[in-house]
This record gives sequence, structure tokens and C-alpha cells, in this order.
Amino acid sequence: MRVKTRKLTLGIDIDNVIAKTDQKIREIIRNTYGIDLSQRDITVYNYHKCGITRQQERDVLNVFHKKECENVELVRGAKKSLSILGESHKVIIVTSRDLSSRKATERWLRTKGIRYDSLIFENRKHKTGIKFHYFIEDRWKHALKLAKAGTKVLLFNYPWNLNRPKHPNIRRVNNWKEILMLLSGI
Repeated sequence: MRVKTRKLTLGIDIDNVIAKTDQKIREIIRNTYGIDLSQRDITVYNYHKCGITRQQERDVLNVFHKKECENVELVRGAKKSLSILGESHKVIIVTSRDLSSRKATERWLRTKGIRYDSLIFENRKHKTGIKFHYFIEDRWKHALKLAKAGTKVLLFNYPWNLNRPKHPNIRRVNNWKEILMLLSGI
């Protein structure tokens, strides 16, 4: 499948969009604390509200950013889709990861062969100063702020972002195949 040649700027999140981060974080929780959480258990974005303490969450995220962010699997279809989209769109990866993981994140993207034009570390994704035509995200908070700023958001369906109000600029998606079909029609 080829997308049309009109050059659009796409914003892409990493965690749970390109990388199976939730899976890795739940693995760290299980290995460190013996707490076995399924993806269905993560009904809000913060793990400390889903079965671990706030301190345990901080410790787990510290391990993730310093040691494990390079050991995350790809979300199915992400690599191929970004390769196709990168042929005719500007792909900007915007992550709210801790800046201490920058080098490891860059290595992971390079090792996995992810095609992109630039990488930005910014928790306020709607404040990058970039006019994104579309943004692919999994976190409701970011999706809503981007949508209110006028960006069309493709929001991956996950338990932590369900049961949220509708917004005309947010469209839910289930996988990269669906994203390619949507973006090939623009």
C-alpha cells in the first residue's frame, strides 16, 4: 500500500504506539515485586493507581528508562507502516520519556530500523511549535490537548484510554494496518 504524495507532518508517540512499553513495564513489575498485572488491569495511565504504590511506580520507571527501554518489542506493523509513511510524509517522533533515556531511545530506534525525520523529547506534545496534521498517540491526556489545539489524533485503543468523552479531532484505531488505510485516503 502506498500513501499519496502530499507531504504532511505526522507526530508519532513511541510508547505503546511503536514500542510495546506497557508489556515491558508490567514485566518489570512482575519480576521486581511479584505483582502480575494484565493489560486489562491498567485502566488508567498511572500504574500506581492499578495495583502498585507510587514509589514502586517511580522505581519501575527508573529501571525502564535507565536499563530496559532498549529491550522493548515493536508494536506489530509499526516498522513497516513508518517506512511506508516516511516515503511521503514528514515523521516526527515526540515522546514524553525521561530525557535520561535519549541515547538508549535513539539506539533502540536505529537498531529496530524505525524510519523518522526527527525525535523530540517533550511531555507537552501540543506545545512543540510544530503544526502536526496528524498525531498517533495512546495517552488520552496528550490526545485531548493535541485535539484541542487543532491536530487530528489517531488514538490507539488501550484499557487506559477507554471510556473517555468523544472529541471531533480524535479518532480511535486498533492497529497500524488501520492507520495506513486511514492515512492513505488523505
